[in-house]
Amino acid sequence: MRVRGGGCRASYGPLIDMSIDGAGIGSDVSAPTGEASLSLKVQAPRWMQVDRIEIYENARLIRELEGEEIHGDEVVKFEGDLIIRPRDAEGTPVDAWYVAVAIGDQDLAPLFTPVEIPNIEFSDVVLGAVSSFDLGSFDIEGFVGAGPGHPRTFPILPYAVTNPIWRRRK
Repeated sequence: MRVRGGGCRASYGPLIDMSIDGAGIGSDVSAPTGEASLSLKVQAPRWMQVDRIEIYENARLIRELEGEEIHGDEVVKFEGDLIIRPRDAEGTPVDAWYVAVAIGDQDLAPLFTPVEIPNIEFSDVVLGAVSSFDLGSFDIEGFVGAGPGHPRTFPILPYAVTNPIWRRRK
């Protein structure tokens, strides 16, 4: 993996390997014909679920893999190729960049401790902002109210994302 060359991935479990015509993550690939082959391999331990894999072209979701396309109880969750032909609205070939994301819905506790988020209530923010103003007999605390409760901890889920591969027409 090349950090300086952009060959990085971020992961809470799943590992993604992606290439376009053999060039890996962080590469700049020339595809003068306008067509190229994107290869994707997603791996995770057998006990870790990967429920969805997404492939993006210029920030637009172009392929979503779910269900039987993903091998949930295997180490290799997905391995396959996709022919890419980036085009603009008029059908003209364009330069593009590609990113892959792997997502799971399974809480990774006890491997990762859930993240605790401090509770900041809207009413506390409003009261703090207007407390120095003379509002006369207006009951700001009664007006703002307590508001709905919010969860204080959030689970850590399997997630991985790649840096882009740039595909150029020239």
